[in-house]
Amino acid sequence: MAYESITRRTLRKNISRDLRDLLVDGTATAGASNTLTDTVNVNFSTTDALKGAWIYIHTGTSSGDERLITASTTAGVITVSDNWSSTPDTTSKYEIHRKRRVDWYNELINRGLRADRVFHMRPQRDVSLLTRNLLSNALFSDWANGAAAAPDDWTLSGSGAAVAQDSNLNVRGPYAARVTNGASNAAALTQTIYNVMDGNTYTFTAVVHASVASRVTIKLNDGVSTAVSSGNHGAAGLEQLSAVLEVDATTSRPQLAASLEISSGAAMAVGIDSAFIEAQERIYDYALPSNFHTVDEVSIASSTGGVGNPDTINRFYPEPDPDWEVIAGFDNPDPLLRLNRGNISSDREILVKGMRYVAVPTVDTDTINVNTELVELYCEYHGKQQLGMEGWDAARADYLDLRHSTRVVYPASSVYVEPN
Repeated sequence: MAYESITRRTLRKNISRDLRDLLVDGTATAGASNTLTDTVNVNFSTTDALKGAWIYIHTGTSSGDERLITASTTAGVITVSDNWSSTPDTTSKYEIHRKRRVDWYNELINRGLRADRVFHMRPQRDVSLLTRNLLSNALFSDWANGAAAAPDDWTLSGSGAAVAQDSNLNVRGPYAARVTNGASNAAALTQTIYNVMDGNTYTFTAVVHASVASRVTIKLNDGVSTAVSSGNHGAAGLEQLSAVLEVDATTSRPQLAASLEISSGAAMAVGIDSAFIEAQERIYDYALPSNFHTVDEVSIASSTGGVGNPDTINRFYPEPDPDWEVIAGFDNPDPLLRLNRGNISSDREILVKGMRYVAVPTVDTDTINVNTELVELYCEYHGKQQLGMEGWDAARADYLDLRHSTRVVYPASSVYVEPN
């Protein structure tokens, strides 16, 4: 199902216009410590026409600043109550509202999205899971905190280190994780797993891309001992690195930290495409990625490629798996995908298809795919009600009519996923 793609900023602009509260939407032509000048849009014929309104800079210098307007001139100079965090310039784009501040609009939008989540759902396709793998998000599909933050279930460490989603170095999953060390510092991308047993031996393999030789290794650490891949990356494009460790007996809960590490030296970028630690026993339960509302279909890759064969890991021929279920409950509140048959080869991709909720935006530039008219009607009738404006009941009737006619059709195979 396709909806309109729109940013929170544009949605807020539309709603404030519906509520007759958007006074000016423009770009600064100059600025000072406590003024903003726009000789193009602030062309009111009366002095102090904007006094008492709120100005919010949403883009450019001083972005995020919101101030009360204490004075305005016919020449387009706006004076504000407190100094700006930085002097506005020609990159500063702003909006001015008379009745309500920006936070009020943002919360109204959030309420509209939450109230109608089931009417904004869209298909979700996920291939972040590998059979018999102890690592989560092994194919780097999930980036809930954004494409420039650590991928889900992984932790970045190292002074000045950075990680980003990369669609050029990946050959198996939808993305690779591109790790860059800061200046001459070391860096590591790590995931810790707890479903291991002391005395058992585990092998960590990863497909890695690096342009500089002898600087990149993968490691396993159980809190007592550390195993390092037998050879550093040789700068020959995609290479598979492996580390083997027998977990030491300890008085605490056994655990393994699997990491990709860049040694100290000049800054360099390294891509990790896929990671795998095979369980020594069959795994039936796989933690589902976040956002799933329903699961419609599960397929298992049947190609011969795998983490151990980087030349063919991009081949994916899914075959439907008829023997699966989604479970969640008191013992394990997080939704799990259970594959009840145990004869699935290790290192096969699990393809999950279903529906997901729309994510509530956190910043103005977040793009959301929604039934825009439905959200705007919801915000219009609630906003008019709160502002004591006429016409809120008519907006509510239009909203309910559209809501009634907007239905999401689920496939017959859909299984409801309990929210996390």
